[in-house]
Amino acid sequence: MRMLKVYTDGAFDPQTKQAGIGIQVIADKEQTSYKYYIAHAFDNHVIEFMALRQALTLLAKQPKETLLIYSDSKVLVDSIEKAYVKSSVYRVHLTEILAELEEYPLYFVNWLADGQNRGADQLARQALRRQGQYEILSDF
Repeated sequence: MRMLKVYTDGAFDPQTKQAGIGIQVIADKEQTSYKYYIAHAFDNHVIEFMALRQALTLLAKQPKETLLIYSDSKVLVDSIEKAYVKSSVYRVHLTEILAELEEYPLYFVNWLADGQNRGADQLARQALRRQGQYEILSDF
């Protein structure tokens, strides 16, 4: 059985409320990168939830295989592991994420230290600064 690896990260500017999302998908040693700019976001945590939601949206049409998810957001990882988050703002996103993850036969969510998630982090920062090619997502 093939495994998919997904690395996600968000970058957030609290002064402007702008954000960027970076996603790396690795399947069969082939890596695909995505970056998204968001003009107005609630906070840095919601961006981390949105990064994973967007990654799962990107994977929706692929065969459901073992999924390895990597994030440097403890809030996101802990929320998925507990299937609970206190904040109603985050709960909306967590509910969607958990529903999507039910489609996979097996998935693992792993926390990474910031330095170990450099690829997704760099993509998120580039999107925040609107560098290179990126897509625009609706405000969250």
